Parts: sequence; structure tokens; C-alpha cells
Amino acid sequence: MDDLVADASEAGHQITVRLIRDWTQAGLLDQPRKRPAGRGQGSSQELYPANQRMLLLTLLSKRPGNGISSLARIPVGVWMYWGDEWVPLRQARRAFLTWIGDPRVSLRRARETARRILGQLDSPTATP
Repeated sequence: MDDLVADASEAGHQITVRLIRDWTQAGLLDQPRKRPAGRGQGSSQELYPANQRMLLLTLLSKRPGNGISSLARIPVGVWMYWGDEWVPLRQARRAFLTWIGDPRVSLRRARETARRILGQLDSPTATP
């Protein structure tokens, strides 16, 4: 996580390890990759792939004025357009749940969110 904090600092953003953990739980970021140290030596420091590091910088640039549920649309959109190589499905699922929130809270909000999502995926040439 220190690598992400350093990347953010170089880009002019001040963040904490706690923010990275919170965003990971919400699906805005994926878990870091474990690196084995080899032959029973345990593991080396976990690192985030370059795609996740770029995603963090994108999220930080869009952060002012946007809540976490609004930011969660970014990893979902990246996954839809560029696939698992950029945002793994496990992360996209968590981000999607963060984005839509708990649908039991408001059926009206759930329907409105579903319409917006379908509107982004719908094609004018599609049949009913």
C-alpha cells in the first residue's frame, strides 16, 4: 500500500493507507498481488499492478465533489470497456454493489439505477 501512497503523493494527492483499505473494500481498488519470496521464505511486499495504480490516480482526480458511490462507477465502466485485464470481475462486482447501494433501502432508487445502467448499455439498433 505504501507504493500507492507514494504514487498519490507524487501526483499531488495526500492519502492514507486507511483510504486505500476503504476503497479496496468498496471495490474502487483491487487487492494487491502477493509475491512469493521463494523456497519457504514467506512472501515479499504486496504490490498493486500498474493498471490499479493508474485507476487510483483517476479516482483521486475525480474525487472532489463526488461521493464513494459515484466514484464506484469508474471501475465498473473500466471493466465494461476494457475487461478483466484492467479491473478484475471480483473488483467490478464489489464496485457495482457500492454504486447501486442496498436496493432494499429504496425500490424506486433501485429501478432508477437499473434504468440508467441499461440506458448506457442500450443500443438504438437493438430489438425489444
